[in-house]
Amino acid sequence: CIGEDGEMLKNILNKNGVDTSYLKTVDGKNGHAVIQVTSEAENSIFLYPGSNEKVDKEYIDCVLENFEAGDIILLQNEISNVDYIITKAHKKGMCIMLNPSPFNEKLDKVDFSMISYIILNEVEAKAISGAESWEENLKLLNQKYPMLKVMLTLGSKGCVYSDAKQEVTQSAHRVKAVDTTAAGDTFTGYFV
Repeated sequence: CIGEDGEMLKNILNKNGVDTSYLKTVDGKNGHAVIQVTSEAENSIFLYPGSNEKVDKEYIDCVLENFEAGDIILLQNEISNVDYIITKAHKKGMCIMLNPSPFNEKLDKVDFSMISYIILNEVEAKAISGAESWEENLKLLNQKYPMLKVMLTLGSKGCVYSDAKQEVTQSAHRVKAVDTTAAGDTFTGYFV
């Protein structure tokens, strides 16, 4: 959903060939983020939910009517009713990919056993499993949700993918980081 101030965003998407047929304009302002970046290139993000919190069940049902088993749905926790979307998509047999960012109490309602892939960072993995090390996080996630495929990003240490059959690690390419804003989103897009 976009707010009343979102027409410019819709125009940019249309101009670049993105299908916006499921985009809905709602009363109020767009959701947006205020991002602060440290001199070490780490960021802290404050979210204003705006139109992102106006994704209602009726709209979700309308959109999901157009998808079927095997279709991929990628979700972040920035919108409302993520738990409802996951339940409905799971019933349809869709491949559900979740980035649980921002991590908050809304995720308490999510049944992680319905998710196909979870793409998360170390802080989010610790919040779900309670473990300190990434190795222990993966172990606990695999034990609790054996069908879940986990992509865990480790910042400058790279990433690790784990499922019931394999674990694959990838080191990070060294760069001089200036701003890590949207690094996780970019990684997720390429992974999907």
